[in-house]
Amino acid sequence: MMEIRIATKDDIDCLMSIRLEMLTVVNNLPENYEHSDEVINESRDYFLNGDQMTVLASEGKIAC
Repeated sequence: MMEIRIATKDDIDCLMSIRLEMLTVVNNLPENYEHSDEVINESRDYFLNGDQMTVLASEGKIAC
C-alpha cells in the first residue's frame, strides 16, 4: 500500500538522508562522498524553514 504524507520537522533526519543520497547520485559522486557543511546546513535550513511543503511517499514503511 502506498503511504503519502506531508513531512514534519520530526522527519528531518530522513529528509537529509534522502537529499544527500539524491545529490550524490545526480552529480555522479562516489558513494562515500562527504558533502560540505554548507550544503548540509543549507539543505537542513531549507527543509526546516523554507517556504515549501515536502511530501514523503513510499510503498510500505519509509526506511531512513
